[in-house]
Amino acid sequence: MTTTAQLLYAAASYLALWGVSWWGAVGRGWGAAESAHDPASVWMYVRRLLLASAALVGVGLVGGAELSSFGWGLSPWLLAALAVGALMGFGNRGGFVPSGPVPVALALFHTFATELYFRGYLFHHLGTIIGLWSLPLSALAYGLYYLTVHTVWAGGRRARLIGPVTFSILGLLFAGGYTLCGGFLGAWGAHFGAVLRWRGGAGHDRAQDRAQHAAPLRGHDG
Repeated sequence: MTTTAQLLYAAASYLALWGVSWWGAVGRGWGAAESAHDPASVWMYVRRLLLASAALVGVGLVGGAELSSFGWGLSPWLLAALAVGALMGFGNRGGFVPSGPVPVALALFHTFATELYFRGYLFHHLGTIIGLWSLPLSALAYGLYYLTVHTVWAGGRRARLIGPVTFSILGLLFAGGYTLCGGFLGAWGAHFGAVLRWRGGAGHDRAQDRAQHAAPLRGHDG
């Protein structure tokens, strides 16, 4: 399709995702269980499947590109991206506690879908159209998207100001992982490491997660 059509789709898909995500997480109140990483939260899966689907449509049907264009090759810098992400994870008190296969699988799913849309599609794919502008625009879109997350919205005015700024900066860092590794795995690896709550310990249970997320912005879902 034309450049104009691709840009219109990118804007429309983002606004639709933002609206639906706010409606589900905040309007309908499904965000609390999602932010507590409850495996029984249907909304947690629906939101991320919407992100992934929007990315695939934008790249394939609208953009006419192959999914392979994201870059799936291994890079010697991948371990560095994972390490940087893990360092961020040590300061994240709102992430997934890596206490077993289920939370690790949920963290992989969450970060894969999120990175597919924000870095694979908005940053990398649109970067072939608008150049370097895709870096700040995708990071800003990522930051503002977190206004649809329960912990950020429930935190009041301060959290709604700090949250988008924090996640916009993280968006720049994850895009840096993408660029450094020359492909999607760099961004995915950095993000995955960042959402694992390394200091949570195996003793945390879901009730503690819910208590944690009742205090907005002490940690983040990433």
